[in-house]
This record gives sequence, C-alpha cells and structure tokens, in this order.
Amino acid sequence: MLNLAKRITNLLWTDKSFADKQITIEQYLKYAPKEMLTKNRSFEDLYEDAVNYIGKQNFDELTKNIDPDIYPLSKDQGIIAVFLGMLAFAAAKEVDEHGSDMEQAINKVLPKDYDTNNAFDLRRGYGHRIFGHDIAAFGIDSIPAGSVIKVKSEITGKIGPMVIADFLGVDINCEVSMWDIIWKFYGDNDNKLSGVSNCLKHTIVHFGKDILTPNGLPLPFVSLFNRYEKFNSGVALQYNQSLYKQLNDLHINMKASDFASLGLIEGFTTFYFASIEKKNSNKILENEFKLVAMGTCICMQMAKIIIHDELQIGKKGNSPMVPGGNANLLLIGSFMKLTVQEMLSIANMRKLINDKYDEIGG
Repeated sequence: MLNLAKRITNLLWTDKSFADKQITIEQYLKYAPKEMLTKNRSFEDLYEDAVNYIGKQNFDELTKNIDPDIYPLSKDQGIIAVFLGMLAFAAAKEVDEHGSDMEQAINKVLPKDYDTNNAFDLRRGYGHRIFGHDIAAFGIDSIPAGSVIKVKSEITGKIGPMVIADFLGVDINCEVSMWDIIWKFYGDNDNKLSGVSNCLKHTIVHFGKDILTPNGLPLPFVSLFNRYEKFNSGVALQYNQSLYKQLNDLHINMKASDFASLGLIEGFTTFYFASIEKKNSNKILENEFKLVAMGTCICMQMAKIIIHDELQIGKKGNSPMVPGGNANLLLIGSFMKLTVQEMLSIANMRKLINDKYDEIGG
C-alpha cells in the first residue's frame, strides 16, 4: 500500500507541500485520541491540529524506499510534448496548403481519365461536395430520384442535366443511394465481384483525392439531414440551408490534415517511449504526453481560425478554408477519450489510497 500511495502522489500532487500536509493529517487521525478530534474542521485547521500533536510529516521520507512505478511528466518531456503539438499543427497547415497539389499528383499516376466524370461529381461546381460524398451514408437510400444531376451524354459527349430516375430507370418518387449511381457508372451486372471491386476502387480514389482539398469531406451521416425542394422539372438540394454548409462554414469537416496531425502525435509518442528506459515509461505517462501534445495542436488550430481568418484559400462559392485552422474532431475526440481514461484512472487510484491510507507510516 505504501507503493500505491507513492504512485498516486506522484500522479496527483506536483505540489510537495500538499502531499506533506495530507500525510501529516492522516497520521494525526490515526494516532490522536478520539476525544481530541473535532468534527467539521477545515483542511487547514485540521493540519494545524496535526502539527501541534505529531509535528510536520514528510511524505518523501516516509516513502523513500518505495518505487512509485508511476513517474510524473518531467519538464523536458513537457517541452517535447508542446513542441510535438506545434509540429502537428505545422503538418496540418502544410497538408492544407498543398493538398490540391497532392490531388494533382495522384491524377498524374492514375490512368488517363480514370476519375473524370466520376459519379461523385454529378453535381458540378457550387455545392457539389455535399452530394454523395458522405462516406458513411453513400449506401443508404436518401437521394430523391427526382433530383437533377449533370451527366456526360454517351451520344454527344457533352455534360448536361438529367433526372436521376431517367438515368437509373427507376420510379421518380422513390429514393436511391449513391451506390446505385456509382454502380451505373462502374458496376458490372454480368460479373458482380468485378463490378464491386471496380466501384470500390473508384470510390476510394475519389475520396482520397477529395479529403486532400480545402473543403475536405463532410462528417459521417451529415447527408441524412439534407433537405430537397420540389420543382416542376424535378427536385433540387437546398445547399445554402444544408447542415454540411453550416458545419463547413464553422470549419467542421474531415480533411487529410486531421489525420496528419493525429498520426504524427501517435507515431512520435510510440517511438519516443519505445526508446527510453522501460522503468521510466508507462501507459499513464504516455497518455499525459499525448494530452499535452494534442492540447497544444488543438489550441493552435482553433486560434488560427479566430485570429487569421483573412488567410483563406478556396474556390469562389465554397466555404473559405484557413490552412491549419480546423475544428479537428478526430484530434478532439482522441483528446477527450484520453482525458476520460485519465480521470477514471486517477479516481480509482485515489479511492484505493483513501480507503487504506492508514497503512502509511504504520
């Protein structure tokens, strides 16, 4: 239990004086006669009573022969973690600024016209990204068949408007999925396995390119909240009122830069703690290191949105993008997960130490 006591102290109490006060009070409560103990005393008053009775106690002295197993984040490690967070922000910024260049580089290694007139680009230009780009919902029937899309004519070779129902040969009052449209382009009814493989390859390539661009991809299932307006000639998506546009205006979407920053933090942390002595490394210390790095990166990304809103790039008609500035939900989610894990770990250890604190010094 002495070992557990020192572990929880190293984890919780960076202020040595508090640990000394706490153990002084615990020793006093253990050895003082019951008649001397007064209820409803404040922490400081109780500490004063303890000092008067048993004198000041030194936590380090009482636990000097105990290996704590848990080491607090050192000053140098804290500096490295902050620097890592800054590097993660820089990586996100670089990916945002050069994402379109990377997209063009992918086009150069692909077969000619491999991703031309892709099914995901049926709505050209303004607001097209919301149509069918939801990676979690493209297999769900949520697109009205009366929607008008732009398709390259097999006869003239020109791109022109067409109602989805006519394009797919389905009832105009039903709903279709993006997968139905993709299958029309790349599927093979005679060889289903080959058709599925071809559809998946084109989908992965297109999503891989789009996630590199300033607008990235919408969050999963956002397209399920799309609203459509009926006209005599068909159905049109209300893009300006869409949840995707509102989130995109708030810099909340999925971009390659999100994965770059998280991947850098996770990768460096794994490498760093694999390179130091095992006795000075543990999961809690690694999590604290990541929390500092992630928190630094998140703060810098949010600050970039607030302070440097004028540094925007992106095509006219689309929501502007601030390089490196993004509500990185991937990183924020990982940060929150680690925070909850740390809080639960600390709470459990604190409960154990409080239950059996009287064994210290006994």
